[in-house]
Amino acid sequence: MSATSNPGDAPPDRTTTTTTTTTTAGGMREAHRENPSNTVFTPNQRFNFRLAILGVTVLTLVLWIFRIWVNPAGTPRRRSIIVDVDHQIEGETTAMVSYALERGYEVATGDLAALAGEDAEGNKLNPAEARAALNQAHNRLAKAVHPAMPKTLHLLRVEGENQKVFEWLGPVRLVRMFMALGLLLVPVFVLLGLSVGVTSDGPQSDFFGGNLIDRTRVALYLVTSATIGSTFAGLTKAFRYVGNLSYDDKYESSYWIRLVL
Repeated sequence: MSATSNPGDAPPDRTTTTTTTTTTAGGMREAHRENPSNTVFTPNQRFNFRLAILGVTVLTLVLWIFRIWVNPAGTPRRRSIIVDVDHQIEGETTAMVSYALERGYEVATGDLAALAGEDAEGNKLNPAEARAALNQAHNRLAKAVHPAMPKTLHLLRVEGENQKVFEWLGPVRLVRMFMALGLLLVPVFVLLGLSVGVTSDGPQSDFFGGNLIDRTRVALYLVTSATIGSTFAGLTKAFRYVGNLSYDDKYESSYWIRLVL
């Protein structure tokens, strides 16, 4: 292979063009003109790179919008749940009474009266007596609805009252966010698989070879597939606790930590 430079053919802007001559297996000689200013990225590669940046930006924006929609300002977060003991006992007792009545459990008349601040005969109780009666009703109902947790019943009741638009995604905030994340990642995973070209042996593109765009697409494909698997695993675990009414949103951060790891 020989290379010759023809200074007389240089364009007016003094950009040097190199002519490379190659000899094929059949003895034919082919000439290729190369411009040193375009040897890093081709126009198609630059377009794909800009498209990848745009896709990541749009995906981040969509995730942020879903984050707001799935958990609007009116939905209580774990730290904004009422911490006042009296109000907490009242809320949990109300949730347990509703749960017990829906499933045909026996609820004492005194427990219903305690919610209204009255005794079994309908007499109004003073604040100290009302607090003691409500606490006793809470303890009895907690044993009646076991293994369901009073906090879980109260959380499901509050979430159901405040979340109407995206209630179909799940009963609690964590499940809704994981469902939204899964619904967003599945089409991204399919599109990246079509772009990379996946066979039974894995991606056709070489992760350690090729240009930057090909390696980036393979990396995004692998990260997306791992995130989908972790998301579905977290949903399975959360649904198990929600199903037996022992879900505690105190451990919500642990689900996100497992997702990242």
